[in-house]
Amino acid sequence: MRIEPNPSVMHRRLADRMVLIHLQTNDIFDLSETSARLWDLLPHDGEIAALEEQLAQEFEVDAAQLHREVAETLTTFSRNDLISGYDPS
Repeated sequence: MRIEPNPSVMHRRLADRMVLIHLQTNDIFDLSETSARLWDLLPHDGEIAALEEQLAQEFEVDAAQLHREVAETLTTFSRNDLISGYDPS
């Protein structure tokens, strides 16, 4: 299953950060540069392996650390109903 942004979530880029607004809950999320890039990639590369591969090309980071951080970010996104298609268990 592909990971996709929730259509009820709007986003706005502010310099190297991004703000997400969940229109149904009015919750606001301030994303770091790497989390913002992950969000940007979701509609194009909704598979975890493709997301990690693209992020590894763009950021200088250990593969194991990248995998952990992507999983943590996707878990946070999922628990806050920002995405669909990801099972954090």
